[in-house]
Amino acid sequence: MLRTISLIAALSLCHNGLSAELSAHQLVFYRENGYLVQQGFFRGAELRDLEQHIQIALDSVSELPWEGSHTEEKLFSKGTLFVLGPVGSNGLPVIKRMVWAGARFPELLAYGRHPKLKKNVSFILDSPRASHLINQIHPKQPDDGVEYDVHRDIDNRRSFDKNWQDIKGNGSFVQTMAAIDPMGEYNGGLYVVPRSHHDCSPMKGNTTLSEEYRQEKHGEVIPVVMNAGDMLYVHPCLVHFSGPNTSDKPRRLFINGYAFPGANNEPYPGDGSGEEVTLID
Repeated sequence: MLRTISLIAALSLCHNGLSAELSAHQLVFYRENGYLVQQGFFRGAELRDLEQHIQIALDSVSELPWEGSHTEEKLFSKGTLFVLGPVGSNGLPVIKRMVWAGARFPELLAYGRHPKLKKNVSFILDSPRASHLINQIHPKQPDDGVEYDVHRDIDNRRSFDKNWQDIKGNGSFVQTMAAIDPMGEYNGGLYVVPRSHHDCSPMKGNTTLSEEYRQEKHGEVIPVVMNAGDMLYVHPCLVHFSGPNTSDKPRRLFINGYAFPGANNEPYPGDGSGEEVTLID
């Protein structure tokens, strides 16, 4: 615990003097379009440190008792859930996602609760407190085949909690994605449909509607281009998807999700997930 608290203090000092807070203009863009890219949230030594801890977490898959299944395999280790795919060319299973990474790797929990990130979440949710539901690593290595179909994150929230409520009327949830590597169209980057968050109807399992969004029948599809250290904020009702990494470079995302208190009522995987935290220190 002391290690985590010390790291949080260091992160706070590291960002003194930097304009990591969202501006009024950026908040208006987010509310109108359902997403926002904030450039250079993590920089310099801090970005390098985060990348190092992300890679340590990913390399830990070699220590797991995985079976090498041809289908999805889920393993818990020290409170963190590893979701694995088939064994790749390196002799290790493909990592689809690492759920609540901060349980096994407390440095990642501290980065997920970075003081400036929490403050921006408080602006978006219009709340001084929130439930920290998501603390994940989503890696895409070259040609590992990992991709995510057209969806709204609200579908995942409703899957976990049938009684999910948008208490604030602003989605009551925001997902933040920090790019550890440059991200674009060719290495498994995200595509978004701006302003699609104004409709929050379910999409999960609706293949016809998913294909219509891909064909831009319900709005323009835009690739999200990010540099390492940039932060993406996503409204839970925004339509988005991502393809496989067809480049020779990795695409690693560090994802954290926060819900307005009381919106979610069900536990998520991972030791400590769902803890209500103060957003403004």
